[in-house]
Amino acid sequence: MDDNGRWVKEGKEGDLVITRLFANKAPILRYKLGDHVIRRVNLKINTLNSMQFEYVRRSDGFIIITDTKFYIPHALPIIVQNLKNANIIAL
Repeated sequence: MDDNGRWVKEGKEGDLVITRLFANKAPILRYKLGDHVIRRVNLKINTLNSMQFEYVRRSDGFIIITDTKFYIPHALPIIVQNLKNANIIAL
C-alpha cells in the first residue's frame, strides 16, 4: 500500500499490509507489517490465483510480537543461536 492506504501499481514499492478485505460480515482489519515490498504480477496457474510480492526491506529495525517490541540487531543473534542449539538450522 502507499502512504495513503491505496494499492501500489505492479512494479512499485509499498508497505505490506495484512487485511481481512475479503471476509464476509467481519470488520475490515488492517495490520501494517513493517516490511516494504514490490508488487509483482499476480500468479495465475490452474486453480491458483495468488498475489506476489518481492521483499525489499524493513521499515525500521523493530519487530513486535504480542505486546513486546524487539530491536532486530539485538534479537537476531539470540534467535540464530537458539535455532542452532535446537538443531533446527545453522544460519
